[in-house]
Amino acid sequence: MADSTTAAAPEPSGHRLFAQMDRAVHRRPGWAASISMSSARSTYYETGNGENTRGWHTGNGMTYWWGQDYGNDHYSDGFWSTVDPCRLTGTTVSRKPLADEEGGLWGASRPAMLWAGGATDGHYAAVGQDVRGLSSYLEGKKSWFCLDEMIACLGAGIYSSDGFTVRPQSTTATWDRQAHTPWSSTAASATPNRARPASTEMPGTPPPRASEATCSLVEPMCTCCARAAPRTA
Repeated sequence: MADSTTAAAPEPSGHRLFAQMDRAVHRRPGWAASISMSSARSTYYETGNGENTRGWHTGNGMTYWWGQDYGNDHYSDGFWSTVDPCRLTGTTVSRKPLADEEGGLWGASRPAMLWAGGATDGHYAAVGQDVRGLSSYLEGKKSWFCLDEMIACLGAGIYSSDGFTVRPQSTTATWDRQAHTPWSSTAASATPNRARPASTEMPGTPPPRASEATCSLVEPMCTCCARAAPRTA
């Protein structure tokens, strides 16, 4: 471990589908992404011991993003305590208010639909999900096409019949960055244009407004539960 002459292995490139857990990982030189889905095999989210009580929508298409030299501690460092749980990147969400630990503990809440997954040759992939909302009538079809220079995200037939509006979260507008991390053009230029997904534009996201300096949440209230959003000093 202390031998400085030992060279690190190169970052792998390719696509892996984890069918039993409804996850996909797409890696390219300079960036990587993963897609979180749910089905009758896997829960919308897992909660217990008072943890992850508002992870309701993480299994409805949340898209995680890492760059070559940024984003590696993005999902720690207070991310989950400050992010709006109804504006998670890539998710399709009903505006129906949900209770903490909605659906039950330890993976009790699962959609009835079987279709979530895809096909890959180890390099490219087509991924899809038959979306159903947690404790709501939300329905929709979502697809991700994982390519060399981008992940193309598509949705169709998204609606809800229970009177609550639906918010499909495009990864263009809602990349939940850690706003207090200094942004510079060097972070964007570190990933060349060919590795900057055109459909998401996430690596080159503009710097946050001054009012966002301490929290990744822009709105003062959680859009699901209408309670004051937590903020960090």
